[in-house]
Amino acid sequence: MRYETAYFDGLTQIQGLEKLLKVSFVKEAFLKTILDNDSEGWFRLVNHREYCLTLSNEKYVIFILIELNEFILKEIREAMENMDQYIPVVVKLEVESRTYGFPWEVDLKAEDICSTAKKDGVAHNNLFLIFLRLLFGHKPY
Repeated sequence: MRYETAYFDGLTQIQGLEKLLKVSFVKEAFLKTILDNDSEGWFRLVNHREYCLTLSNEKYVIFILIELNEFILKEIREAMENMDQYIPVVVKLEVESRTYGFPWEVDLKAEDICSTAKKDGVAHNNLFLIFLRLLFGHKPY
């Protein structure tokens, strides 16, 4: 059964994820899941023409992919060639677990983010965690 919510009305899946990552504890849980305790500081969120999102700060550039295609993989590889001052991380969120040859790749599930948030004291039935599960076609609870 597919659940629908007005929170995502008119948004693509990547726009929905972008909206959720603007919620501070969701973004913090996402970053903590990937970077452990090195997620301190301010991260800028950018939507790149609906192909991927990035979170970046003075140290990291995190590419967030919710679908994989050769075009976006090529674009990321080309961008990485010009990133000497940053540590690039490619996060494949709810997509097939396959290695694409990036130096730092992370396979991530929405539930991983929810688990990290719960460890930080956010309730399992928090509305934004429910929205995150729904966005990727999971049951709300």
